[in-house]
Parts: sequence; structure tokens; C-alpha cells
Amino acid sequence: MVTYRQGSVRRGSFAGLVFGAVVASVALLNHGQIRALQWTTNFFAAPPVYLARGLASSETLSYAIFFVYWSCLGAVCGWSMNRSQPFGKAIAALLVLTLAVVHGITQSRLEQEIGDSIKALFTGIVP
Repeated sequence: MVTYRQGSVRRGSFAGLVFGAVVASVALLNHGQIRALQWTTNFFAAPPVYLARGLASSETLSYAIFFVYWSCLGAVCGWSMNRSQPFGKAIAALLVLTLAVVHGITQSRLEQEIGDSIKALFTGIVP
């Protein structure tokens, strides 16, 4: 028997998978042509990419980490939105705010590491 709470976690997990698929599709179809879309997809993809970079050696495993990340976030959002206490909505709002900050920090860290790598490459080539 599935309770309402378990159903909301499943719906949230499915919504997270759909959101991850949308982000991945936009990233693949954009090819860096529209700067705003590129920045948006980089913002949403930064934490799972950062995790995958440290954990995964294959590209397939990196994709799996990306979709598991978004599925778990969707499940947590679904669980917190279904809470009957008044704190449920506050937990969801705090979660969204925290995720926005974490995504921004992770994106800036990745951009800084890429910039440092490019700088090191050019300083090695050009004396």
C-alpha cells in the first residue's frame, strides 16, 4: 500500500528526473549559441558535474550521477512539500535557497578551476 507521502516522494523523484532531462537536453541542443541558456544550464549542472568529476571515471557513470542527483533533489522537495506541519513549506523554501547558493558557489569554483587550468597551460606554452 502506497501512502500519500510515499507517492509525493515518487512524484518529486520523477519531477527531478524530468528537470534533469530538460537541463541536459537544453545543454546538448544549445551548443553554446545562446549565452543565457548556456549560463542557466551551467548553473543547474554544476554540482552534479563537480560530484561526477571526483567520483566517476567513465562518461556513462557521470550521466548516471547527474540523473541520480536530480532525482534525489526532486524526492526531497516532494517529501518536504507534503509535510502536514506548517514547517513543510518553510523547509522547502529553505532547501531551494540553499540549493541556489550551493549551485552558484559550485559553478564559480568550476569556472575558477577551468580558468586556472587554461592559465597554467598557456604559461607552460608561452615563456
